[in-house]
Amino acid sequence: MPTVDDSPRSRELAAKTRDFMEEEVIPVEKSLLQSQDTISEAEIERLQDSAREYGVFAPGYPEKYGGLGLDFRERIPVIEQAGRSVLGKVAILVEVVDQLHADVLVEYGTDEQVDEW
Repeated sequence: MPTVDDSPRSRELAAKTRDFMEEEVIPVEKSLLQSQDTISEAEIERLQDSAREYGVFAPGYPEKYGGLGLDFRERIPVIEQAGRSVLGKVAILVEVVDQLHADVLVEYGTDEQVDEW
């Protein structure tokens, strides 16, 4: 059976994502579950800012737009770690719909459209 090894960069980013999930995202998720509250836009923005600080934000987006520029194969270990929490995909911006829209926007959008969205 064929196997695929993750690249050193993917392993490093997966470890950073794991740390981010443990230290930032999972505590927020636990708090929300206990309070049965919903997450605010401000909290989402705070988590995304934190993801930027950890160096794990927007792994599939081009670097020139603030992402990490990873191809699909390189993103898999990062997405696996983000999947440990329902908030993970929002916090690091790996939701499928967002990625599909970003791919189309980057490929076919004008500079003004890319800047706006």
